[in-house]
Amino acid sequence: MPELKRRRPKKQPGIKYASVQFKGQHRQYTFKTILDLTPGDKVVVRTAQGLGTGEVYNSHCEKPSNMDVVDYKWILGKINLPTYERNWEKDLKDLGINESDV
Repeated sequence: MPELKRRRPKKQPGIKYASVQFKGQHRQYTFKTILDLTPGDKVVVRTAQGLGTGEVYNSHCEKPSNMDVVDYKWILGKINLPTYERNWEKDLKDLGINESDV
């Protein structure tokens, strides 16, 4: 019988934490992520009200001290604004709509 080789477990990316601020609010909320984020990045998160968008206020690498008490939600993804804006402009052009009319 051939000898079985043991597979090494895949290395999991480290979980990081980021503070996210929502439009019109002064408070920041902490979320988990495996993404490399910088302040100012726009992100999609799951909140008690459903999906929401916010802006990264601060990106932490260390585990928050109240981790035992709080179940932090995940950042679902980073919004690629330049691609979105290019697609938006293309859609407007294809539809024959002036951007100033929107």
